[in-house]
Amino acid sequence: TVRSLEPNDSDNVASTVINPNGLGRAFYFGGQEQADSVLKGFTIINGNASSGGGVYCCNNSSPTIANCAITDNSADSYGGGIYCFNNSSPSIVNCAISDNTAQIGGGICVVESGPVISNCAITTNSADSGGGIASVAGSPTIFNCTVSYNNAAEDGNGLACNSFQQQFPSDVQLKNCILWNGGSEIWNNDNSTTTISYSDVYGGWGGEGNIEANPLLHPDGRHLEAGSPCIDAADPSEDYTG
Repeated sequence: TVRSLEPNDSDNVASTVINPNGLGRAFYFGGQEQADSVLKGFTIINGNASSGGGVYCCNNSSPTIANCAITDNSADSYGGGIYCFNNSSPSIVNCAISDNTAQIGGGICVVESGPVISNCAITTNSADSGGGIASVAGSPTIFNCTVSYNNAAEDGNGLACNSFQQQFPSDVQLKNCILWNGGSEIWNNDNSTTTISYSDVYGGWGGEGNIEANPLLHPDGRHLEAGSPCIDAADPSEDYTG
């Protein structure tokens, strides 16, 4: 485990900074790490690389990334904030992923991997395709997340499934999520399976419990204002007491 002193304290996370100053990426997992390899409680800024400016997971590496703020990182190609490649399926928990840039997948890019992304805010990231998240032959599971105010120059402000020559579809599952931007949130350009339930999606999306209504997000992009239609609108069968 590599962590800050108090990873559950937002002030401590904000003051414990990993900053490569644009000279390389911040963290690299490429040795088949598993869930017991834990990165927790850091602010990761100014990472830059060809792919995975903030965090790069490759070659069957699936660490736990928790309670981190991953912001203002960049990649020339894939995954400005986080890149998951070649059967790497990290658990990304309670992270704020914001203001990252890349060609594909400004916040997170998934290629041939299946990360579990939970309780995260993926906001104000930008890319040509998939401002918030992009998936190519991936199987990400995304739940209890807010994906908002991201921007894609081509399409898919929140999520893009647009594989090479449209030949490598993904299997994406989202539950209890908000995808909201005021633009085209989801771009499925390769016949990917995109299963969404109990979520608020700008432009609407078929699926159990889905709505299309202004979520009344707080200016921080993470919390809900009083009267939000998303309050008490998640899957009622799940346990939220943890």
